[in-house]
Amino acid sequence: MTHPEASRTEAGFALIEILVAFVIGVMALAAFFPLFSGNLEGIARAGRKEQALLLAQSQLDAVGADLPSAPGRAAGRAEGGFGWQVDVLPYAGPAPAQTGSSFPVLQITATVTWREGPMRRSVSLHSLRPSRLQPVP
Repeated sequence: MTHPEASRTEAGFALIEILVAFVIGVMALAAFFPLFSGNLEGIARAGRKEQALLLAQSQLDAVGADLPSAPGRAAGRAEGGFGWQVDVLPYAGPAPAQTGSSFPVLQITATVTWREGPMRRSVSLHSLRPSRLQPVP
């Protein structure tokens, strides 16, 4: 025979054990939450940087097609809060005769900027291209 008092006591301990286990689980999740949210923020930052790099590459590719290939500066805004700037300058490196090119060389820099919270971020890509202007005599 079982006593009714004994089964109630055992059931009570089981309920307390379940509550203690639940509290320990919640505390563990609360401790790991900042790690998970930090990783999500890092993924978002990496995504924004990748978008900025793709935009900078697109602006480099646009020089000579949509943007002038003559020395100068072009700037604009893009979707997502990105700003871009393209600088085209005569290359100040080795003379064209040393590079084997009969055309002047241009140095092209595409810079993309954006805000990430209170911080301003930027990426720049650089390229050298022969000018489509007149050959060097």
